[in-house]
Amino acid sequence: MEKNKIRLLSTARLPRALVDDAAAENIDITVLPFIETEAIGSTEIQQEIDNAFLLSSIVVFTSQNAVKVVADTKEEQQPDWLIYCVGEKTTELAASVFGENMIAGTANNAASLAEIILEEQEPDEIIFFSGTSRMDDLPEILEKNGVLVNEINVYHTVTVPHRVQNDFDGLLFFSPSAVDGFFRHNKINSAQTIFSTGPTTTASLEKKGKFEIITCRKTGKAEMIGEVMKFYNR
Repeated sequence: MEKNKIRLLSTARLPRALVDDAAAENIDITVLPFIETEAIGSTEIQQEIDNAFLLSSIVVFTSQNAVKVVADTKEEQQPDWLIYCVGEKTTELAASVFGENMIAGTANNAASLAEIILEEQEPDEIIFFSGTSRMDDLPEILEKNGVLVNEINVYHTVTVPHRVQNDFDGLLFFSPSAVDGFFRHNKINSAQTIFSTGPTTTASLEKKGKFEIITCRKTGKAEMIGEVMKFYNR
């Protein structure tokens, strides 16, 4: 007898290939983004990015969105940077834009990345390309250790709330902002399985109530879908 199809809601956009991979395992994923990102295209921010290109510096990216915005302004410039990233996909994108030789390190979350930077570089200052809704972990850890964090906010995260039917078997969360957007009009019921992309998102979910959360061991959308398929194929 054919198994009942598992119905999940993803609160962020997913590549079509990942949705198809899940469908092949009898998992139907509805994609309904609860956040959107917008580049900050002001003259002031553009000038800050241009100035950063001229510096020999340690540079941090904690999201693919930040890499994309900076890459769009790069043109033919090849900066003298040591780049640290959160997540494999962010690292891969930064390597494709700036060159693999510039990638100095990566970690699964911002707090771990801060510790790696302190251990490997002992820097006086860094440049941190970020979004306006970023978490405080990385700058707080670095600043407590005497590192000047020159933060350049290059994109906004905009919450897009939706009301959803509460009949999904599980929910997929990829950021604290999406958590906030979802809970603005919705609740989780005890029968639903909650998947989180990492510890920061899990911490945001834990503030919303008591329910079981499956936290991915590695951040990334492919990693999340792999965790989902593994869970339902036990």
